[in-house]
Amino acid sequence: MRITPIQNYSQNRRYDCSFQAYQRGIYDKTGKFLYNTTTYFFRPDLDWDALGNFISHVYRKVDKVNVFCHACSTGMEPYSFVIQTLKYHLKEAKKFLPVIAKDLTQENIEIAKKGYLGINIDDLWRIKTKTRGDYSTYLNFEKTQDFTHELAVQVTDLLKDNVKFAQGDIFEDIGKMPRSNTVLFCRNFWPYLSPEKREKLATMLENKFDDTSLVIIGDYDTEKANVDKLLRNHGFYEFVGISKVFCKFR
Repeated sequence: MRITPIQNYSQNRRYDCSFQAYQRGIYDKTGKFLYNTTTYFFRPDLDWDALGNFISHVYRKVDKVNVFCHACSTGMEPYSFVIQTLKYHLKEAKKFLPVIAKDLTQENIEIAKKGYLGINIDDLWRIKTKTRGDYSTYLNFEKTQDFTHELAVQVTDLLKDNVKFAQGDIFEDIGKMPRSNTVLFCRNFWPYLSPEKREKLATMLENKFDDTSLVIIGDYDTEKANVDKLLRNHGFYEFVGISKVFCKFR
């Protein structure tokens, strides 16, 4: 998930055609508008092919890998991971699935569960490329009346069955995650935490995970909040050749 700056929206508009992505408003408990979240299939700030090959190698002798995605928005990121895993690593896919995906906003979770999502040309191109044209196994394309999106996709049961969505807060959930053999996507939301919260989250990750677990962040985190440096200060290192994937020092 990436959080985009607030634009000049009218109250009854949930989308804006200036963004090439699926967008939802985030509100606090009082109903006050905070910001808009933007999400994509196969978000291009992560090398999905390299990630798939990397974790397949790292966990080749492990029977079960625990995959979590926090700030999952409307589900495009965990769904992307499942497509990548099933398409290119089918023989060992079972040990990485299901993905546990959570978001602070219940409305996002309900949309993710339904799996009916608006997409644009960039999404379409990435989906067709990543699936090598075999997209109908994972997604059914449909026309949409949403003026900001050329198409919509309906997620197939194959994808739905391999992601477990629930509302959740990463600060509350880290303590419940396994210490070992865990892959945590926590991408592109760090800049919207206070500096104190970022420090707290990095400390929690440092205290929770051992050197068999991975933490995956995004471009927005590094550009706007220096999260790569923050993680290094908390005992993590970034793998050479696959940026934004971090592990604890041995």
